[in-house]
Amino acid sequence: MKKIFKRFWPVTPMLTVLLCVMAAMTFMALLVSDNTKLFWVLLVITAASAIGVLLLNDNIYKDVSGFLHGLTSELSPERSSSLDRLPTPVSVLGRKGEVVWYNRAFSEQLLAGGEYNGGSILRINKDFDIEAMRAGDSFRLKWEKNWYDCVPITMKISSGQGSLVYFHNITELKRTEERYEASRPTVMIIVFDNEEELLKARESERVRVFSEVDAIINAWADKSAGICWANVRDKSLIIIEEKEAKRLIDERFSILEAAKQISVEGGTPVTLSIGVGRAGSSIEECEAWALQALDMALGRGGDQAVVKTAGGYSFFGGVSKSSERQSKVRVRMLGATLSNMIESCSNCLVMGHRFSDLDAIGSAIGVYSIAKALGKPSYIVTDEETTLAGELISYYKKCGNDCFVDPAHALDIMRDDTLLIVTDTHSPNFVESRPVLDRAKNIVVIDHHRMMVDHIDNAALMIQESYASSASEIVSELATNMCERAIGRPEAEAMLAGIMLDTKNFVLRTGVRTFEASAFLKRRGADTVDVKRLFSENFDTYVEKSRLVSNAFFYKNCAISVADEGVDNLRIISSQAADDMLTISGVNASFVLFESDGLINISARSLGKVNVQLIAEQLGGGGHLTMAGAQFTDATMDEAIERLKNAIDQMR
Repeated sequence: MKKIFKRFWPVTPMLTVLLCVMAAMTFMALLVSDNTKLFWVLLVITAASAIGVLLLNDNIYKDVSGFLHGLTSELSPERSSSLDRLPTPVSVLGRKGEVVWYNRAFSEQLLAGGEYNGGSILRINKDFDIEAMRAGDSFRLKWEKNWYDCVPITMKISSGQGSLVYFHNITELKRTEERYEASRPTVMIIVFDNEEELLKARESERVRVFSEVDAIINAWADKSAGICWANVRDKSLIIIEEKEAKRLIDERFSILEAAKQISVEGGTPVTLSIGVGRAGSSIEECEAWALQALDMALGRGGDQAVVKTAGGYSFFGGVSKSSERQSKVRVRMLGATLSNMIESCSNCLVMGHRFSDLDAIGSAIGVYSIAKALGKPSYIVTDEETTLAGELISYYKKCGNDCFVDPAHALDIMRDDTLLIVTDTHSPNFVESRPVLDRAKNIVVIDHHRMMVDHIDNAALMIQESYASSASEIVSELATNMCERAIGRPEAEAMLAGIMLDTKNFVLRTGVRTFEASAFLKRRGADTVDVKRLFSENFDTYVEKSRLVSNAFFYKNCAISVADEGVDNLRIISSQAADDMLTISGVNASFVLFESDGLINISARSLGKVNVQLIAEQLGGGGHLTMAGAQFTDATMDEAIERLKNAIDQMR
């Protein structure tokens, strides 16, 4: 009887209970319902199930017996005895992780003095790496409160393959490692964004603001038990430990909101930009990362913290509008540098983004005219089949300027010293031609969008002004310092069209310098009536745009609409419909989704209360605080809508 019981020991209690229930149901069918046919059917099913369980159990028994027999031949009594006396836990496991044998240390340290045989080790520790054990690779394992370094040794036996696993306790080593990780240095650099506002204030006002900002930086740093060198007039440097950096990140850099409680004369709140270098191999590397993160924060408009690690960037804050710079010293310096670069090149290529709009082409025309005035052969790279600024290109050609070349021709005329100037984008994925960008050795970027993680990082000159309304505004300012005579009436109207497009006829993102640039273009001969004609649309376009607006649905103060396929000028219509939806009461942001070339595209707009750039970045896109876009390559329209809703939820 004992031998029979041992033979059935692998059968789980659950299978035994199920067989008993089936047997009971079989006899109930005969006794209660007096249904002989049902009785025989259930009896056959129960018998077949019992036979299947017995066969399965017999196979398990044979496998385990064979393994134990092979193990016995592999482990001599002397070796078994020596392993049993080891203070290190040792276990013999089958290929599927079944526990076959273990020593006393395993029982005492891992089983708390209990016993466990025959079952899988995953039932007592689900983190055990079966695949690593089969491959013979060492791995770390947490068991209760302790850490173990598991070292498997493959054992070939007559019935198959097993592993002798040593469990080396490395808990103290792990704790030392954690203390080391927690004490690694993190470098933070803080700059004061409102310097230009203070330059116009009284001396007493400047002293007050500087002292208050310096006080909150020092108080914030004191909570972190680090080293702080605060000098608000330049940069504040803080070095803290990794454990403190995690706490500040969990708090999402509360100092950003604390700084806004201080206001400069006139009511403008103080904003800070913070660059953080974390988890570097040395303090030097952390400092370099902190400077890169700070450049990213400033390029995105300031009022935010950017954390850089080996894995990339993380962003905190950045929901406010960029502060407009009043000083034009920087523009004059950039203009002088750009003039020198143009004069030293053999020819110049100007390129905007894919599906170029009025701002991309307008700013490109401005740069082209400046380079041409400086005596350099210049061309504008654009795909006239996909551009959204066909009216502007036709108008400029009629004025006698046949300067547009397709990307293939641009590659033919490129040389080693060709200067490539990219306008209205700073992402290598959005440029008109990636092959042209990859071949260029001298690159200049002129853009007004907030800096993205994926940006052109090999540019010799980066003119990134997120405060500006448009790239055309930046080029207008550069022209006043580089070569004002280069801008004639056609160029002035082209750039004014770009400004009017991105500001929605001077409604959004306008500052003092926007109107100054427009006044300069007006002086150079721009006619607002002629510029307005560049925005004209046909009847079918107007009808489709109206349909998109009327079919919109609302989600948390956002208007969302989906365009039909097969409509001409779908990109233009979608962006215009997104603009028009902002005029609806209660709408803080608008999104239009449309499918083109197998991709789901999103045009996003807002009036400033919602930062659509942050929403677009969550979807893999980017743009500006009030105008952005994104594309999906791996989603249906319904999935894209759900992802958009989730991104909106993250911003609430």
